[in-house]
Amino acid sequence: MRRQCLQEGLIRAKTVSSWALAKFSLKEKKLTFLASLYLNYSEQL
Repeated sequence: MRRQCLQEGLIRAKTVSSWALAKFSLKEKKLTFLASLYLNYSEQL
């Protein structure tokens, strides 16, 4: 009984964290893209 509650809690935590990651990943993709652009530009100087 208790194990089932723990498993449901884990599944819920995973879905929440994956949703948060999906939301933050859009911002991070833009940031990493800008960072890579900046690095490429600074390497060419």
